[in-house]
Formats: sequence, structure tokens, C-alpha cells
Amino acid sequence: MVRTARIRGRGRQAVGPAAAAAIIAAGAALAAPAGLGPDAYRRAIEFLERLEIRDAPPPAWYRAGGEPVFAFVQISDIHLDAAVEPILIETLAFVRERVRPTFVLFTGDDSGGSSPDRQRHLKGLIAKHLPAPAYFVRGDNWARNFAAVYGPTRWSFDCGGVRFIGAGLDRDAEGMGIGFFDDDTLAWLREEIRRAADRPVIYVQHENIQPPLFLHAAELHGLLEGSPNVLLALSGHIHFDIESKLDRVLHIACPGLGPNPRHGFKVIQVFPEGILIRTAERGADPKGAMGYKLAGKHQGVEIPRVLAGAVRGPARIEGFRALPARETVFDATLRGREVELIPAFLIYAQRIGRLEEMMRVVTGAGRPER
Repeated sequence: MVRTARIRGRGRQAVGPAAAAAIIAAGAALAAPAGLGPDAYRRAIEFLERLEIRDAPPPAWYRAGGEPVFAFVQISDIHLDAAVEPILIETLAFVRERVRPTFVLFTGDDSGGSSPDRQRHLKGLIAKHLPAPAYFVRGDNWARNFAAVYGPTRWSFDCGGVRFIGAGLDRDAEGMGIGFFDDDTLAWLREEIRRAADRPVIYVQHENIQPPLFLHAAELHGLLEGSPNVLLALSGHIHFDIESKLDRVLHIACPGLGPNPRHGFKVIQVFPEGILIRTAERGADPKGAMGYKLAGKHQGVEIPRVLAGAVRGPARIEGFRALPARETVFDATLRGREVELIPAFLIYAQRIGRLEEMMRVVTGAGRPER
């Protein structure tokens, strides 16, 4: 049984300089040659399973029975293979018949292979079984040939008064997800967020900003927190169903459709008052038949009054913009730099009140509970 919890920051105050320095020093010690290396980072990722969300009621602003302006779906980490393909087809049938979204976001690590044929196979499956528009961001696994098949991985569009902005890392160690953005991508992100100052923004990326799991996570966290119109960040990568709200922006990690045993995905409804996020999970009904249903997990973010007037129909996709498609630059020197993320990860653990527990896990003194 996975122990579950919602992750909330202890208040809205940033970590003080003294506490941050102490935690960074502890992280540096772990990463030192005499301490722990990449294995500590692997253990830190395993630790996140303890943080999967549990059932929770809808947020206070939500009015049962109200009609959303539009709905969309996030599917992540399909890790397509022969066993997962029928699950994906079942997922898309549920999305098509029960959710009927305006569009679907696929947030990386999906194809199960890097060859153009493998990338095209997944794209063809989605086109065959999903009538709604699909938008893709690049993940860290099977990133090779992504742009050649899917096109731009730095894009934005409007729907129902909400701006969606998606991006994929420009440079990475192949299959690691610890890399960073080039300057032109960062400049483009800043400009896209600035141009959408009068409406809510949802940011989409494969790797997680919170918890911080890539080398530009701090920069992205600062950019999003410094932009009052950014309300929500959607990611995948870790395969666990968790949320983080350390400051103002709500960070949602979508469960991995393939690796997570519940094969979940996110159903997201946008109302003028806020954004409601549900998890659809696969399991047996009372008669033993397998299928999908919406779990009792309600997540949400309220839309500030200053932005709420922007959210209205019609729910159609408009104003698509993108930077030219560009393949990932694979940099072998990034391999091994995951230890640099441990200090930031420890600050994250401190802010959610789990530092002591996290330290036991990353030092090997305590294994993640199952």
C-alpha cells in the first residue's frame, strides 16, 4: 500500500538563507566524491512514491453540476510496448466516449522507441483512436527523432480564454531528463507569458519543476512564480500522481499511463471560477471487469478575479504559435550531473516537512515504503 499525501508548502514564506545554506551544504556533502553519487538521486526519485495523492473532496470554489467552459485531458509516460498498447487504446476510447475533450496533451516519454517508425506508430494510434486535436511535448526517453515526427516542441495556443504554453528541454543526456533550455527558448517563454498577461496561463512540460528534477528548474520556478497569470504547471516524468504547491503555482505530476499500476491520466475541466483536475484510473468493477473510472481525487486551482473574466466560450483553439521544430542536442557531459539536483531536492523536502525522512532515504538509511 502506497502512503499518500498532498504536498503543500509550510506557509508562503521562502526558505530562509541560513536554512537554505544548511540544506545545500548537506546536499553538497551527499554529492561529494566521499559521499553518495547518482544512487542518491535514484533513491530520491523513489521517495516520491510516498507522496502520491489520496482521495480528496472538490475545492471550495467548485459548484457541483456547473458546466465547464471546456475540458481537456493530459496523458503522460505511455512507455508504449505490446502490453501497454491495448491499455492505450482503452484509454483513448474512454477519453473519446466519456470525456469528449476539446483537446489532449501528451506530456512525453510515450513512444517506447526512438526510431522514426516507432514515433510514427504511436502518432498513428492516437490519430486513429482520438478525434480531438493532440499536442505533444518532448520527454527525456525516446527524444531522438521527436521533432521530425511531431514537429515543434515549443508551442502556445489559446482555448476558452486560457493560454497554454508547452516546451521541451533543448539539451539533455539521452534518457536522463536533467538537462536545460537554450537561451532562445527561455526568452520565448518569457515573452509568451508576458503576452498573455490578461488571461490565465497553464504551462506544460515533461520534466518536473516541483519537485525540481532538471537543471533549469529553479529558473522556471522563478519565472512562473513571478508571473501572476501563471496558475498551473503540468508535467509527467516521475510516473507518480502527486501535486506540489510551495508558493502560488500549482504543480501537477500526471501518473505514468504505462509504468503506474493504475494506468492513470488527468481529466481537467476549466470553469470561470477555477480549474478542476481529476485522475482517471483503470481497475476492476464489482463484477471483476476492467475499465476506467474517475477516482475520488479532486485537485484544483482558483482563478483570481482579475483573470476570471477572460475564461469564457467558445471553446476553440486559437492563436497557435511555435518556434521552429528542433531536435534535442544530446550532451554526454550532463550524465552524472543529477547529483547537482540533490540540494534543491532537499530544499523541496524541507519545505513540505519531509526533510528528515528524505535524508534517511537518500543516504540509504531508510528505504521507500511500499
